[in-house]
Amino acid sequence: MRCYMDDMDPSLTVIGDRVTISYEVKFSVHGKSQAHKPIFIEEGAYVGMGAMLVSGKEGIRIGRKAVIGAGSVVLDSVPPGGVAVGNPARLIRIEESFGPGK
Repeated sequence: MRCYMDDMDPSLTVIGDRVTISYEVKFSVHGKSQAHKPIFIEEGAYVGMGAMLVSGKEGIRIGRKAVIGAGSVVLDSVPPGGVAVGNPARLIRIEESFGPGK
């Protein structure tokens, strides 16, 4: 589906069960003068078309059933049930079933 998996260390991108990855998504686990850091995508997450996931200096985690909007550039982790959109991606909501105490 024309996705790009970082070829410097593909083992650092870990994708859970029942994750949906749409067309042309890019995964980057390294940058200039930067150690390779992981990208974790947890169970049931959805990554929209053309999104870019960049692990940065700390690595990122896309939480269980989180949604990444199409074209978003994800530089930080997204909590379970979170919805993140934009460039850079920002959290716009967390689904009710994932709120405090749930």
